Amino acid sequence: MSVSWEHFLLTRTFIDEGQFFTVFSGHFVHLSPIHLGLNMLGTAFVGLINHRFLFSRCSVLAVLFLCLWVSAGILILNPEISRYGGFSGVLHGLFVLAFLLQPAYSKGWKMLLTLAVIAKVFSEQTGLYDVSSLAGSIGGRVAIDAHMYGLAGGLLLYWPMKLALFGRVIVCKDFVSSELSK
Repeated sequence: MSVSWEHFLLTRTFIDEGQFFTVFSGHFVHLSPIHLGLNMLGTAFVGLINHRFLFSRCSVLAVLFLCLWVSAGILILNPEISRYGGFSGVLHGLFVLAFLLQPAYSKGWKMLLTLAVIAKVFSEQTGLYDVSSLAGSIGGRVAIDAHMYGLAGGLLLYWPMKLALFGRVIVCKDFVSSELSK
């Protein structure tokens, strides 16, 4: 029996067959080397913004949550999407978390960056920014709703993680201790 990378995409058929692991694996499978490269570049950018967050257990928890969140959004709210692969939805959530949890940034800078990401996703949703030109390069249509779900998931996850930073709830001890020691 041959196993193809397509067996790891998030698809409704696989979910119906009980292959629930695809809610995670679908975010780590890419449609082309360019698609993978773009998401790797985005992940590197998250690391430049807040490397302590990216390399903490806290970010692992965030990735797991965002994989579930984005997958649920696609499966529940986008019946027209039959298969999904890629990290960009999760990446939008990680990007927001990375700069919101970066202690070196002022509240004003964090607000500006948050509004910029919201504006980017809004422009995709309204057609002001046409991502269809990327389809040929990445090997499929850009699932812009995944970006919206990732952004929403990142904003939702921010508050529990912010509480963790102030020691009220300890879920990310390695990240919290490194930030509190500053």
